Amino acid sequence: KMIREIPFDSDRKMMTKIVEFEDKIYVLSKGAPEAILNKVGEGVEGVGVEGVGEKRVDGVKLDFKEKSVVDVVDEQNSLMASKGLRVLGLAWREITLEELNSTNNLNSTNNLERNLNFVGLIGLIDPPRRNVKEAIEKCHTAGIKVCMITGDHVQTAVAVAKSLGIYRSGDRSIRGKDLDGLSLEAICELKPFPTVFARVSPENKLTIVKALQKNNECVAMTGDGVNDAPAIKCANVGIAMGIAGTEITKQAADIILSDDNFTTIVSSIKQGRRVFDNINKFIIYLLSCNSAEIWVVLISVLFSQKSPLKPMNILWANIIADIPPSMSLGVEPFEPSIMMRNPRDPSLGI
Repeated sequence: KMIREIPFDSDRKMMTKIVEFEDKIYVLSKGAPEAILNKVGEGVEGVGVEGVGEKRVDGVKLDFKEKSVVDVVDEQNSLMASKGLRVLGLAWREITLEELNSTNNLNSTNNLERNLNFVGLIGLIDPPRRNVKEAIEKCHTAGIKVCMITGDHVQTAVAVAKSLGIYRSGDRSIRGKDLDGLSLEAICELKPFPTVFARVSPENKLTIVKALQKNNECVAMTGDGVNDAPAIKCANVGIAMGIAGTEITKQAADIILSDDNFTTIVSSIKQGRRVFDNINKFIIYLLSCNSAEIWVVLISVLFSQKSPLKPMNILWANIIADIPPSMSLGVEPFEPSIMMRNPRDPSLGI
């Protein structure tokens, strides 16, 4: 039975459960392989070595006589991550009842996550939704740069980003711990600006948004977790997931996606551009019609002539000749090239 749970957090990059089984108490941990290995005891060199000699995993020969388990785990972690798998490390240890009772407060629970015995790695695939690759391609065509910000291993993130068309030739990836050593100004000056950010913390996400804004970019940030809320709040457009998103994230966002689908964002951009185009058409048409009336009346006044337009003529022109056509312009369909042009500068007026 489960006795206690130490939940996952982005600083530790792991979670732990304390369970009782056959009158013994065990600490069971899972998380990022590097985080798990940091918690493994000095006996890691001997874990799984005795009586093994050599082993094959996915056809790869692992010779424990020449390599430490840490080296082998690191190699296999990189190999699995390069295939786009999310990799989890597993570890455990047995504790006494006295040890458990001495870690009842939050400050001492980390004492449970030490001297663990490493078990192995698990590779999970989280396939992207249908049509996401096509939606990202539309973003590139429309002059919109898509960045991936994730807590996954950098090789996992790059592999997934390549498969979706986010990461292309000449692009750059960076880890959260590398961002920690850079100032905001230094991040702004990165050339090229990274496309994939891996193993990031909530503070990193906020810094990325601020760096893009400092470079005069209009930033839309999407997310679903509590850790995403500060960055979503800071972004020019914050987008939260309506299904998987937490309440805090939804409150921080400007837009909530009811279907948690990236393609909906692209459709919204297309719809927004159509609305803006139609507003322009609407205004230009009304200004052209009304300015003609204004000039006729103004010239008549300047030359002390009787205006050729009577009030009823003006009302007729405005109500019959202006309003119906302008309303039809408001529901004009999409222009064929609407998603083939760069975004407009938000500081420019109509």
